[in-house]
Amino acid sequence: ILSSAASSSGGVLNNQSGDIILQSYWLSSLNFLFYYLYRQDGFFKRYPSILQELIDGMRSLILELNTSIHSRIEPLIEPTLLEHTTIAQVKETLYKKDWNLFKKRKHRSTKSSSRDSYDETLAMLYPPSLDEQMKPSPLKIVQIFGALSYVLDLHQVHPLIAQQCLSVALKWFSAKLFNKMMDNKKKSLSRAHAVQIRLNLSVIQDWIKNHNFKAPLP
Repeated sequence: ILSSAASSSGGVLNNQSGDIILQSYWLSSLNFLFYYLYRQDGFFKRYPSILQELIDGMRSLILELNTSIHSRIEPLIEPTLLEHTTIAQVKETLYKKDWNLFKKRKHRSTKSSSRDSYDETLAMLYPPSLDEQMKPSPLKIVQIFGALSYVLDLHQVHPLIAQQCLSVALKWFSAKLFNKMMDNKKKSLSRAHAVQIRLNLSVIQDWIKNHNFKAPLP
């Protein structure tokens, strides 16, 4: 079973977008194998090399499973968290390099602005269209983390191992997001943009709070 798990998931490093269902299945299989071998008195004392192979196999599968998750999340960080906006003021932000004191601004009439605000309020009462649902949003990242949690639960991976997988994935995501924000800090130098990023992160934060389970200690 160890050789089968290695051959089925060994191509993940070459193909970054691996099959998380297959990887979580083999991780679950190694969990069950460890459990049944542990029930035999003194088995791992007689065969410590098998215990080490099981540990290395599960560690490798956890790494490859998170690599597959990272490859799906990384291209979505900028469009869903740093660029996605629902605040109109973010799109209208005028940076210092774009200032032009001699350019006349067009003033919108009060009648047209009130009509636009009425249309915007009316549109909020209806569910978003299919085109709006297809656009990048923080829910895309939540769906990926939800898929990881679902396949681990589906294959009955031990709660401690599942908690470790989610912890590693979220720690990588936090570090990657921070690095991208520092690289693009010139685009984020506005209060409205900072508020929008915080709103985007609150979607992921709510999901984490709702799925913050505590694994029972053995």
